[in-house]
Amino acid sequence: MGPKRLRPIRRVAGLAGTGLGVLVLLLQASAADDPQRIFNPRLLISIYGKDNHTLSSDDIKKIKSTSTPWPPNAQPNGAHVVQKEYSTFNFPYVYLPAGFRLSLADDVSGISWQIGLLEFGVGASFDISAVPPPPPDIPPGGHLPEPFDPWPPPPDQPDMPGQADYHRTGAAGLGGQNGRPGNSGRPLNWLVTSQLASGSLWIITNGGIGGPGGRGGKGQLGGGSKCDGDGQSNGGDGGRGGPGGDGGKGGATSTVSIQINSLSAGSTLTLVATAGYCGSAFPPSSWTENYDDGRIVVWGAPGCGGYNGFWNPHGPSGGHGGNGGGGGPDGRLCREFGFPPVNYFTRAGNPGAEGPPGNAGLMGDGGIAQIVGPPTSAK
Repeated sequence: MGPKRLRPIRRVAGLAGTGLGVLVLLLQASAADDPQRIFNPRLLISIYGKDNHTLSSDDIKKIKSTSTPWPPNAQPNGAHVVQKEYSTFNFPYVYLPAGFRLSLADDVSGISWQIGLLEFGVGASFDISAVPPPPPDIPPGGHLPEPFDPWPPPPDQPDMPGQADYHRTGAAGLGGQNGRPGNSGRPLNWLVTSQLASGSLWIITNGGIGGPGGRGGKGQLGGGSKCDGDGQSNGGDGGRGGPGGDGGKGGATSTVSIQINSLSAGSTLTLVATAGYCGSAFPPSSWTENYDDGRIVVWGAPGCGGYNGFWNPHGPSGGHGGNGGGGGPDGRLCREFGFPPVNYFTRAGNPGAEGPPGNAGLMGDGGIAQIVGPPTSAK
């Protein structure tokens, strides 16, 4: 039987110490779920004879002496990539040594875990950032362009067909399509029975960059000239090119919900912050200063909005404007018969102006992140 997802069963509002009426997601397995895949919250209770939703010191010693920690063979400063089959899972004991780094395979859309005992060393991290964009298509024997836009732009808009009526300005080109939004950081839901108060863990929640906007379409050909009177004879100007599409909005940081039953009932472990800049967050000082108190730091940067200019936010933004349409055909010699006869030349229309570039995409939003104790009714 394949892995099954956890389902939300209730929400508890108004946690003590927050004053924000924060909603806390609680998780529980369905009775029909595979017990090898989904953690039964009463499993440890049935093994150790406790019914207080946490583990005693004797329980913890027994787990550490009899259970093999996950991930397997983890070593200090090592790394492990979580595969899709473990995206929803029950872990009796998770241990991340000092400097250890967890990350997600590209096909993992999020994490829902129930953990009996959680332990980590100083400087451990878990990167749940957005799925990276696919690499660009490279012909056989070719090389990756450097630098390159992470997402391909939308298709160029087609040229405005046809030609305007005599003397008339051509129709403006079509506006470019907007770039695709960036991927959000991947969500994480944990229900932890007990956590040891040692080490420090950074959960990295960066959002992904948005795609560039598409090119606008070419303006229509201006109308032709005609010998029907001075001032009404010249060719029409070409249509203005269509504006470029706006860059896609950056992806939001991950949504994180962690309940740790060994915390005080109804409490909040920490305030969660999101970097005020876009891209890839620098390590926060609350994690880099070698704290050894069991803190979990949720920190990441939202994705940058899409733009053109090869990673240069100060270069052309959004998509490029379309070319202006051609002016009316070349001028012609016109004759007005009378006495005396009048000869004059009509003027060809001017080419249309190039469309303006689109705007750079907006920076992504900050996802909601909460680390809480059990509800007050749990103890």
